[in-house]
Amino acid sequence: MLFPFQRRPLEQLAPPWNASKPAVLSQIEAALRADPAGEVHLPDDRDPEEIRWAPGALDALFGRPSSTQSISARTIVTALSALVRRPSDAAYRHFYGIIQRDDAISIVDEMLSVLSTQTMPRDKVAAIAREVARKSPDVSAVKLVLALLGLAGAAEDRNLILTLGRFDELTIFAAVALRNLLENAEDEVWTLAKNVRGWGRIRAIFQLAGTTRADIKAWLLREGWDNSIMIEESAYFCATQGDLLTALRADDPDQPLLDGAGEILHALVNGGPAEDMGHYPDGAEASRLYVRHVAATPSLLRRYRHVKAIFDFAQGEPPSQWSAETRWDIRTNASLYLGRVEWSELVKQSLRSSDQQAFWLACEVGQMIGVDVWPARFERQRAGVSDEWYFLMQSQNVDCIEQVLALARDRLDLAKVGSGPDTSTGLGPIFKDDSAVDFIVQDLKRFPGVGWDVVKVAMRGRTVRCRNMALNALVAWGRDAWPADAEDVLTRALEAEPDDKVRSRIRAVLTGKEAS
Repeated sequence: MLFPFQRRPLEQLAPPWNASKPAVLSQIEAALRADPAGEVHLPDDRDPEEIRWAPGALDALFGRPSSTQSISARTIVTALSALVRRPSDAAYRHFYGIIQRDDAISIVDEMLSVLSTQTMPRDKVAAIAREVARKSPDVSAVKLVLALLGLAGAAEDRNLILTLGRFDELTIFAAVALRNLLENAEDEVWTLAKNVRGWGRIRAIFQLAGTTRADIKAWLLREGWDNSIMIEESAYFCATQGDLLTALRADDPDQPLLDGAGEILHALVNGGPAEDMGHYPDGAEASRLYVRHVAATPSLLRRYRHVKAIFDFAQGEPPSQWSAETRWDIRTNASLYLGRVEWSELVKQSLRSSDQQAFWLACEVGQMIGVDVWPARFERQRAGVSDEWYFLMQSQNVDCIEQVLALARDRLDLAKVGSGPDTSTGLGPIFKDDSAVDFIVQDLKRFPGVGWDVVKVAMRGRTVRCRNMALNALVAWGRDAWPADAEDVLTRALEAEPDDKVRSRIRAVLTGKEAS
């Protein structure tokens, strides 16, 4: 008898998780029923002021083992073995308590390596993994059992894994599980990548490295780069794995390819956290072909910004493989496209658009070609269509700044913003007006004495950031430009300040130890 100490089947054990909370799977399924093509967001009951990471960001940035790891892979495997061989409520609670820890997932690869050397029955391990995957309300636990399903599961787990992978924080774990589980999981991984937009997409497409399929390469160039995090994270991968250069060598590339190529090349020129144009050996020739193709197409604002970025890069100090001939070709064709007479009118038309992306694009291009977009931003802010406070405050015109201040006095709840002082960090939607005051006051430092009433509101701000912005303004103004009551305002603020660091700053500003 293999299991002489077995007591009860797994399904008869008491669930070790909080049964009053909905399962992760059921929440994902509910989100997909409401919007089958939409992004999945799980309810978040944390403090609204707690710093939040985009789903999957922590695993992408910090998910590898660390020297301070307080849990070992063998600890997890030992707990799993005890549950498999002697199922009990206590063994289930012990195993679950370990796998729901945030640090457990950082050693998942090591855990799978250790587990592969064990003789535990695959069907028993898979049964435990399925039960947790289907019913657990804890994302951390679901991540780890997805890894177990990849090692011990069966083809029948495919749909369960694909469904869980629709949540960005679980996508990479689902993708790896499918690759371990199926003989060829390229279609399934591609499906995952297509159905998410955040870190899930970025990490899922990396699982498509080395693909030889023309349809996947075409998708990488036209859509795969598009994510809600940062195109720079995926641009190099899509350019190289999608074979951008070969695609651009076609005589008549389709418009979606040109749009995708423009985004990819623009991101590579911008540079960022991942590889950039300096790492891309085909960058010069791909850029040359792209600009040449676009020069024969209609005028589009999105392509203006792409061509302008490549033009500026070629004009600067590009990598050595950018030959003089290539740079001359880029500059010639880019100049023909960028020099068209209709850009100003296209910008003005899009500034009237109700589409936020079209408006932002018009603002970006408008600033490049010298169109004054400030009035359009002001009207949108006055209409409450979008938040333009930061951009409105970039004006050098004091009359414009006075208009912004007048609008702020009329539209913002300054009494609530100035209801502090408190130790709040000011995160979350309830601090929307506080954030607006931050943007305003941080740029009032360029206009000594202007908007003193709003600076005083910030000095009484209920967020630490607001009060620091007010201090920055006073320091930048210089004591000689302080309003008559500034010292009294600072003295009262010092008496009421609850934050030690801000209190020290106020004292330093009062005594002249912190000066511009």
